[in-house]
Amino acid sequence: MVHAIGHNVINISVIANVVAADLSLLGPPSISQGARVTFVCSLPNVLQTMGDCDSVQSYLMRDGVILQVQGFELKNSSATFVIQDIVQRDAGQYSCVVRPSQCFKQDEDRVTGNNVINLQVKG
Repeated sequence: MVHAIGHNVINISVIANVVAADLSLLGPPSISQGARVTFVCSLPNVLQTMGDCDSVQSYLMRDGVILQVQGFELKNSSATFVIQDIVQRDAGQYSCVVRPSQCFKQDEDRVTGNNVINLQVKG
């Protein structure tokens, strides 16, 4: 007879109610392999926050899949993502979203923007 209890825990994070942000590419949308690419994710309007919140998470996505996550600076209303040594598999449609949280006032989650860049990698 076993008298032990397991403590298995699985954490599942669901990203709901994301805000589509503007994504800009510093440089041309068609680049050579081995190059460095810098994306800037921004929101067109200054967000009003509650309490002492000064940043929330932003997500760089390629073809709908999260590629990088980092803090979104509300003071600058932006986040910068860098991909080093680009290869052919890095080609695709990039977008950026910001995840609303308790930091946002209720009506701020309706901000949308131009958030798709088609990156082409030359062989």
